[in-house]
Amino acid sequence: AEYQSWDSVDPAELFTAKTLRKAQQGSVVKHLQVESKSVDFIVLWLDCDREGENICFEVLSICQGLMKSGGGAGETSNYDRVYRAYFSAINPSDIQKAYQKLGKPDRNQALSVDARQELDLKVGVAFSRFQTRYFQG
Repeated sequence: AEYQSWDSVDPAELFTAKTLRKAQQGSVVKHLQVESKSVDFIVLWLDCDREGENICFEVLSICQGLMKSGGGAGETSNYDRVYRAYFSAINPSDIQKAYQKLGKPDRNQALSVDARQELDLKVGVAFSRFQTRYFQG
């Protein structure tokens, strides 16, 4: 709310503004929450790019703490039962290869997406405001 005013906020201030992530909600989130309570393992089959890695951690933020207990408490103890499938085509042989070589989600790739999204937001908003002010005189 403090950065809403185009007149009183210098666009340069937007680069140091804190960004907030809202908790996910909706029918997909509710479905994931219900289903994750009955699972021993999670295998994430998402696009094999940075955005896919980022979505992996969004899904895990919803599901991991709700999984059946692995003997410990909370998300950390369940991570050993989380896997990531890496594949480049949706055909039987590639799917079987991916299943046989399950890996772990890559947090660094996911964090790079978070950083890019924040930069896109801040640069986009600041540039829009700067350009609007410039052309308005």
